[in-house]
Amino acid sequence: MKCVFKTDVGKIRKVNEDQALAKKNESGDILLLVLDGMGGHQYGKLASSKAAEFIAKKFEKKKNFKNFLVAYRWLKNTIKNANQLINKMGEENPLYHDMGTTVVAGLIVKDKLVMANVGDSRIYGIKENIAQLSDDETYVQFLYKTGKITKEEMKTHPKKHVLTNALGTYPCMTIQMKVFDLDFDYLLLCSDGLYNEVNEEKILKVIKESVPLEEKCERLISLANKCGGKDNITVVLWEAN
Repeated sequence: MKCVFKTDVGKIRKVNEDQALAKKNESGDILLLVLDGMGGHQYGKLASSKAAEFIAKKFEKKKNFKNFLVAYRWLKNTIKNANQLINKMGEENPLYHDMGTTVVAGLIVKDKLVMANVGDSRIYGIKENIAQLSDDETYVQFLYKTGKITKEEMKTHPKKHVLTNALGTYPCMTIQMKVFDLDFDYLLLCSDGLYNEVNEEKILKVIKESVPLEEKCERLISLANKCGGKDNITVVLWEAN
């Protein structure tokens, strides 16, 4: 499996609330995962780590997926169950009441990519160009889609970090699900700590460099820190064989 992942606390935050994961099962199916916790203190870290652990354990028990439709149903149900787990923790302990996490997942089954997204962590597909496959579930994205603000105004809007969806904050939630043909040279999953600091053109330039995959990952993290490092930075980078 040609895949690397790295997470970094950044230059401002004291706690890293991000999680990253890349796993392969017996049949060669691959799960890629990025989560970005929220809730203050250590609670965002708790939410993202518990959700990541839950999803990872479910994947380890799944020996194979017959096809991408089975994978689609499995991924959607697993994330729903992870949501119920985190939400129940919040209901049982007042300290955890507001904690939650984003989650973006890529499940590679044969020649298909099954994507699931909750929140504003992202997955990109990269070939000649870079394309964002997930849709940000944020207040500014809603304003942009409804014509209230421009693309440029999104970058400086005072509520650009406000999510319209997150895992764990409510008993039920929507999950953005998509299926793609796996004809990308690279897949990049990341938290907002990367894309808020480094634009897509610069991300593409790093990924196109003729260096090992590990170094591409390191360079993206380093670039985000050089541009400010105002948030935790997490990168999962997969390369086609």
